Amino acid sequence: MPALRNSALVAAAVALVALAATRFGDDDAHELRAVFAEAIQVVPGQEVRLAGRRVGRVASVEEVDGEAVVRLRIDQDDWPLRRGTTARLRFGSVSGYAARFVDLAPGPASQPPLRDGAILDPEQTITPVEFDQLFSTFDRRTRGDLAGVLDLGARTLDHGGAEGLRGVLREGPGGADAYAQLAADLGADPHALRTLLRSGRATTSAIARQLPALRALIRRAAGTFEELATHRDAQRATLDRLPEALRSGRRTLARLDGSMGPLSALVADLRPGAAALRGAAPEVEALTSRLREVAPLTSATLRTGRRAAPSIDALLRAGTPFAPMVAKALDGLAPALHCITPYGPEITGMASTWTGLSGIDPGGGHGRVDLTQLPPTVAAGTVLSSEQITDLFGSRVRYAMPRPPGLDTGQPWFLPECGAGPDALDPSKDPERRKAAG
Repeated sequence: MPALRNSALVAAAVALVALAATRFGDDDAHELRAVFAEAIQVVPGQEVRLAGRRVGRVASVEEVDGEAVVRLRIDQDDWPLRRGTTARLRFGSVSGYAARFVDLAPGPASQPPLRDGAILDPEQTITPVEFDQLFSTFDRRTRGDLAGVLDLGARTLDHGGAEGLRGVLREGPGGADAYAQLAADLGADPHALRTLLRSGRATTSAIARQLPALRALIRRAAGTFEELATHRDAQRATLDRLPEALRSGRRTLARLDGSMGPLSALVADLRPGAAALRGAAPEVEALTSRLREVAPLTSATLRTGRRAAPSIDALLRAGTPFAPMVAKALDGLAPALHCITPYGPEITGMASTWTGLSGIDPGGGHGRVDLTQLPPTVAAGTVLSSEQITDLFGSRVRYAMPRPPGLDTGQPWFLPECGAGPDALDPSKDPERRKAAG
C-alpha cells in the first residue's frame, strides 16, 4: 500500500507540472501541426525534441478524416524552424507508452522559415509500426505456421544444428550486414513496411488460389525447354544466320528511312484526291455495274467487226478514188443546205397537210394564197407578174417573192444571203417586174 500511494503521489506531481507548463510556460511559444497516419498513446504534455533536446510539447491530438493531427507548441528560443522539417513519433522505450515523444529533424538552413501554425503533411511525418500491428498482420493459420517454423528450428538446433548455424553466421557477415541494412530501410518507412506485409499476404493468397494453374504452367514450361533442347542444332544454325539477317534488315531500314520523306509528301498530295474519290465511289460503282452488263455486247460487237474488217477494208480501197469528187460536191451543197434548213417547218407542214401548199386558213374565214407556191401562170397562155397577181386578188394575197421562212406565223426570218431579204415583201421590188419592164 505505501508503494501504491507513493506512485499515486508521483503521478499527481507529474500532472501538476504538466498543467503548470501548459498554463504558464508557453506564452511565447509557436504552433506547428503535424499530420500522422495514427498517433496511438500520444497525449498532450508529451515532449517535442530536436536533436535529443526538448524544444516544446504536445498541445493536443485530433482525428481529422481518419488521420491524427498533432498540435505542437515550440519554444520561442527554438523558433523558427525551416522548410523541410520532418516529424517522427518515437517510443522512448519498448516496454510502455509513457515515454513517447515527437522527434523533429530540422530543415536545411538555406530554406525559408516556416510560418507560425504551419502544417507538416503525411509526406513529412513518420508513424512507427506498433508491435501489436506487426503481429496482427498474420492470420490464425499464418501464426500457426510461424509457430511450427520456430518449433522446427528449435528441434533442428537441439539435434546439432547449432554448430552449422554458427558456421553460417561466421562465414556470412556480408549477408548479415545486408540483412541489417534491409531491416533498417524497412524500419525507416513503417508505411512502406505495412504495405509490403499486406502485399505479401495478398500475393501469397493469390498464388495459393492459382496453385493448380501454376503447376500446369510449370509443366508446359518444362515441355517447352525440352523441345528447345531437342532442336538446339537448328536454333544454333538460325543464330549463326541471324547477324547477316540483321545487317540486311539494317540496310533495308536505312534505305526506307531515306524514302519516308518523299512517301510522306506523296501521301499528303493524295489525301485531298482520296477524299474526292470517296465521294465519287457511288458513281464509279454504278459505272462498273453498267460496264459489266455492256461488256458481253461489246465483245460480240468487236467479234463482228473483226469478221467484217476485210469487207470494210475493200470498200474503203474502192471508195478512196471518189473521195475528192464527193468532197467537192459536199462543198457546193453546203450553201444550199444553209438556205434550205430554215424552211424545215414549212416543208414539214406541206408534207403533212396540203394547207401548207395553198396557204388556206380554215379558221380565219377566208383563203390566203402564198405566192411562193402559186405558179406564175394562172390561166393557160397567160403569164402574170407578182404585182399583177397582187392587184388581181387584193388583200387576200400576202405577197412574198421569194418567201422568207416563218412568214405564215407573222415572224419572218430574213436570209439576205439566200435572196429572201426584206425586199421580198415589197411587190414593187419584184425581180419579175423589172424583167417585164425591161
